[in-house]
Amino acid sequence: MKHGKTDLNAPVDKLRVGILGAGQMARQHARAIGRLDGATVTAVVDPDASALAEVRRIQPTAIGFATLEDLLRAQAVDVVHVCTPPQTHEMLTEQALEAGCHVYVEKPFVETHAAAARLAKIADRKGLKICPGHQLLYEPPTRRALELLPALGELIHVESYFSFRAMKHSASGRAPLRDDLQLLDILPHPVYLLLDFLERATEGSTRLVSVEIGPRGTVHALVRRGSLTATLVVTLDGRPVESYLRLVGTNGSLHADYVRSTVQQNIGPGASGVDKLVSPYRLAGQLLVGTTRAMGKRFIKKQKRDSPRYLARSTSPSAKMSRHRSAGPICWRPWRSARRSRSRCALRIQRRHLR
Repeated sequence: MKHGKTDLNAPVDKLRVGILGAGQMARQHARAIGRLDGATVTAVVDPDASALAEVRRIQPTAIGFATLEDLLRAQAVDVVHVCTPPQTHEMLTEQALEAGCHVYVEKPFVETHAAAARLAKIADRKGLKICPGHQLLYEPPTRRALELLPALGELIHVESYFSFRAMKHSASGRAPLRDDLQLLDILPHPVYLLLDFLERATEGSTRLVSVEIGPRGTVHALVRRGSLTATLVVTLDGRPVESYLRLVGTNGSLHADYVRSTVQQNIGPGASGVDKLVSPYRLAGQLLVGTTRAMGKRFIKKQKRDSPRYLARSTSPSAKMSRHRSAGPICWRPWRSARRSRSRCALRIQRRHLR
């Protein structure tokens, strides 16, 4: 096998992953990949030697390189994770694709629709996959919302809301991004969720009716697709910190909460007196049970990950030779642009096409 080339027909034991960038997001990728049996970080690329050392503390066997060219000359990788500033995504993705690597690109994918379309053509020509960091499409609230979508009747409104607190200090000592750049960095999450459900609900073209950007970092947008309306709100100031998607149909509504990983459904017209009385209690019960279950699962996973028994098992020869889990659905919508689910999303796609 040539350096950087991937034989799609060859059996894969462990995906060899190269991470481009050694900042905070790259370190999250390195930790997440380290918890998976089916992949290993073999290389990390960054011109900053101290940043490389930080990632190599997480993945000691990874080899550090100053440039992607140096990596591709030195070793073969199956997948490249692009965790660099957005303005570098297009160039690095193209370079990795031309070298025969599948590519997972952190959001925002690229800066223009034309760039995304051009990269898609390169990937198709080379028989490779590119995947943007749209992991919320695979998380439990989205999957549950899709299951309940038919029960809502005709969808008439979608609301996507995201409030977050800008990072003021960096644990690595590096200066964090300006607030406005952090806003742009997080914006793809509520946007791709909104667009995905609009496109599932009705045919036609999606139109941006209006958009306003406030002086303190709040985005308000009105979107239409046929007769279906949607609103987008992303704010640095709104509290509490929340991320949710609200779907309203002719036969009910649902609220998908991405902070607590829950979905509250209110199916039916709700016109009778009994419905009006019972509905708040039903929704409260769903929130209580769903939040308790989701938080319990997170706690158990963390305890399992941190236990000596788990660490010993994950490094044993039998674990290293274990087969991959079945792949999930493919998410590949580059121009539409729990960190563990981010790498799981990418690795599901990569495993399916590298078998």
